[in-house]
Amino acid sequence: MKVIMPVKNDNGWEAELNPRFGRTPFFAVVNIEDEEIEFINNTAQNAPSGAGVEAAQIVADQKADLMFTPNVGPRAFSGLDKLKMKIYLATGTIKEAVEAYKDNELEEASEPTNEAQHDH
Repeated sequence: MKVIMPVKNDNGWEAELNPRFGRTPFFAVVNIEDEEIEFINNTAQNAPSGAGVEAAQIVADQKADLMFTPNVGPRAFSGLDKLKMKIYLATGTIKEAVEAYKDNELEEASEPTNEAQHDH
């Protein structure tokens, strides 16, 4: 099973989840069974607008099964929902989020967690 997460840095299992999905510098792609991590650059992070939509496309290209994220805005949620990707709310490090998932402690997001944020 493949999980993707927006993270603030690329320092392995200790990388912290980033609440700013569309503007996160990296996404971590974690294979839960093999415990392998790959970091990919979020090329949408500096987009003038629509970063959430672009980031959702980057996520789609990774063919992940799940997303763990602290927040998900309406546009990103809509994009991920179309992919039939399950979104779970998680905080802390990659390691903490994966452990919480394995212990059935993460809540699935059924709607966006915040209003659309406009960067001006």
